[in-house]
Amino acid sequence: MHAQYNFINFNKDPLSISYSMPSGEYLNYLAGYGYSDGELAKLRKTRDNNRKSAWEQNIMKGGREAAEKAVADVDADYEIELRKLLRSRGLALRAGNVVECDMPLVVKRNIPTLKPLALAFQKLASERRYSSEELVGAVLAMVQTAIKYRIPPALE
Repeated sequence: MHAQYNFINFNKDPLSISYSMPSGEYLNYLAGYGYSDGELAKLRKTRDNNRKSAWEQNIMKGGREAAEKAVADVDADYEIELRKLLRSRGLALRAGNVVECDMPLVVKRNIPTLKPLALAFQKLASERRYSSEELVGAVLAMVQTAIKYRIPPALE
């Protein structure tokens, strides 16, 4: 996979930066984001089946209190699995059942993937004799002007 970005930085310099990665690495990168309704439905179905089973197994042995505790344990396990799924996709479950991007996690796990792009910027800065401030400005200009963004739905 190859990407090339052409843009103008804050110094009014026309810049071009390229970045490549193996297609398999790109597919792995993409798989690390988002989730589908089907994945959540499967997780909920497993939870519902486990709740029913836990209730049936414990109501006879220990009565209502034991069955309710077993169901609560299943719900706690579901919460852990849901959080694991979201975390594996660069997301976090926050208060009020709000899902948001876990930016520190996304940044940390993408360091190896984006290192070649960082090196390309370093080479560009060296060739143009940019200061560190001008280098940051060039990166910022690319992120703000050369990449097409889409607004995700507010609720999914």
